[in-house]
Amino acid sequence: MFHYKPLVVFALLASGCAPLAAQFGGRPIVGQISNAASYALPGFPNSGIAQGSIFLVFGADLGGPTLVQATRFPLGKELAGTSIRVTVQGISMDALMLYTSLSQVAAVLPSAAPVGQGTLVLTYQDKASDPQPIEIVGSSFGIFTRNQAGTGPGIIQNVNSELDRPINSLMDVARPTQTMIIWGTGLGPVSGDEGAEPLPGNMNVSVDVLVGGKPAKVGYKGRSGCCAGLDQIVFEVPPGIEGCYVPVAVRVGDRLSNFVTTSIAAKGSTCPDLGSFPTAALDKLRQGGSLRLADVLLGRLNLKVKTPGLTEEATFDFGLAAFTSYQASDLEASLNAGAFSATAAPLAPGTCAVTQQKFFNLPFPIDLDPIQSKYLKAGAAVNVTGPLGAKPLRPLNDRYIGSLGGLCLLCEESTVEPEYLVPGDYTVDNGAGGDGVGPFQASLTVPGPLEWTNRDGLTDVPRNHDLTLTWTSSSSSPELVTVFGISVPDSSSEPWAALLCAAPASARQLTIPRWVLSAMPPSATDNGIPLGFLGLMNSTPPSGSAMKVSGTDVGRIQYGILQLNAVAFR
Repeated sequence: MFHYKPLVVFALLASGCAPLAAQFGGRPIVGQISNAASYALPGFPNSGIAQGSIFLVFGADLGGPTLVQATRFPLGKELAGTSIRVTVQGISMDALMLYTSLSQVAAVLPSAAPVGQGTLVLTYQDKASDPQPIEIVGSSFGIFTRNQAGTGPGIIQNVNSELDRPINSLMDVARPTQTMIIWGTGLGPVSGDEGAEPLPGNMNVSVDVLVGGKPAKVGYKGRSGCCAGLDQIVFEVPPGIEGCYVPVAVRVGDRLSNFVTTSIAAKGSTCPDLGSFPTAALDKLRQGGSLRLADVLLGRLNLKVKTPGLTEEATFDFGLAAFTSYQASDLEASLNAGAFSATAAPLAPGTCAVTQQKFFNLPFPIDLDPIQSKYLKAGAAVNVTGPLGAKPLRPLNDRYIGSLGGLCLLCEESTVEPEYLVPGDYTVDNGAGGDGVGPFQASLTVPGPLEWTNRDGLTDVPRNHDLTLTWTSSSSSPELVTVFGISVPDSSSEPWAALLCAAPASARQLTIPRWVLSAMPPSATDNGIPLGFLGLMNSTPPSGSAMKVSGTDVGRIQYGILQLNAVAFR
């Protein structure tokens, strides 16, 4: 079972939020306030802090230079000189302190705190921060994740027996109909003195666990038996679902949690999507060793912007290559097992997920995963040769990146070059190789884009209705189709939400359920142009992407052709 010390170290100490610069003894500066599991930011539908939940405060000069944590009950209202007071509707309450440090503090919001808009003031050594806005809600559940940032594989246990409850992973999968336990915070308030002792027991709240979009049978839903504010949900995996990255979300009332993933397999000990991993690579994962990965992506982005009085279209052809080394534990905590970013996550077909991101950098989806790998040098360039000639991918920020054609995003001035990524056969090589990766050559056949049959006229996306996208494909290969959406809730800040749904191309349509769309924040606008996007991407399925690269354990070469419309999520 979890106790406060491992919980703090493993699940609460976040690396996902950059602290503000310390003032070295100045007044505390409060920045982000968020659920301790989901890290939901203001502007997102699940950003409220629930009564009785664990929440985080990020900032500067919040506490002393070293971490100090509560180790036993009763929990105090002050810890190592740090305290937090929340005021709503004229009523003030002190939070119960869990840990404090220079740039990050965790506490439990009292269950008796009033619901509504209020303020938070943090005090350290008699110096108080400026009041910061905080929204208190009845319930807003967050699921803890392995990457400690609210995304990717969740902290979900497989219940094999009373004494055998490993955390689900790529190498320790669940079975359909198996019992599992979600760890999170934010189910809602409890009765009693939560600062004096744990208060377990089934709570009278409406809880839905959605596994791959299917409702699961829920057993227990309440506080853990160890800690204040820490919740457990016991559920049964629905039949007919499997994959390495099956999305899981929890709905309490009408609020969705963050989306996480779990690994499920009907047979065997590893998830089926790892079929492209050689046996030796799977053995390294099982033994907890390190894996060296090689990934190459040839991509096209076609973007249409259509607003009253404005219709524009642009095409970007690009290439990405990354050569990385992961420790097995980091690989299993990553968003997508070494691929480029959350935007390329290999979700199980027929499923959807919404994730919160921080940096908007299309079409190069890089550096979005909080789990960072060690990068390997593969030589001076990665060379791409296709029907229209040869193009290099040059080193940039530890990856190899190239603007291959269309609108040049790597040029100092906006220039338009001939389009490059036409249907045909391509080869990729790295010449003589580099210090970390030996010479290799791989081939890839790139088809044309899907025909997105209901693309025209799609400018608004109501978040309270199902939305169906339809397409036809002339390709005979078993392509994967990903529906990809973006919504930026505030034009003056970076955070944005990414929507992903996956389906086989042969399905010819995909419906995004309204409950998934409800997790997207409404889109802001910039000079009348909506800061939202929705599109279709046809790509190589994971099972057809294998390539051999000298000096690496796993090699994958893929294409992705994304058609994207500017839309407004409303």
